[in-house]
Amino acid sequence: MMQQRPVVSELFSSVCAEIRDEVNIPLSSLGEPVLMGVALNHTSAGRPSAEFYVGCSLTSDEVRKLYWKGGAEAHESTDIVFLGRTEVLQLDISSPLWAELCPSAKGAVLLYQTVRPDSERGQRQPDAQPIASEKRSR
Repeated sequence: MMQQRPVVSELFSSVCAEIRDEVNIPLSSLGEPVLMGVALNHTSAGRPSAEFYVGCSLTSDEVRKLYWKGGAEAHESTDIVFLGRTEVLQLDISSPLWAELCPSAKGAVLLYQTVRPDSERGQRQPDAQPIASEKRSR
């Protein structure tokens, strides 16, 4: 039988490694990943994707500079966009940006709005909205 701890450890550490490789942020600037939940991509046969919240000690300007320097997997994206917490909490299907998000990003936004992992002790806020199933494609 496979050991569970190494598998879970790999899952969580791979999230930070992915951020390091794609966005060029040093691991030392990243917080511990918090699993918000699993989103199902209805445009891809219900493929699940684990969605994490990872805090960062850098400013958006510092992240932008590191991003444009490029990381090991910099070719996997073409730009970086920063949104304030309030903007993310208000993002929904009527927002112009919503149509630009890939299905897994939409799932991550909905999970963030529900879980609010950066609130006090990660507790769900009373006005959090339930997760909606997003079936529209990009």
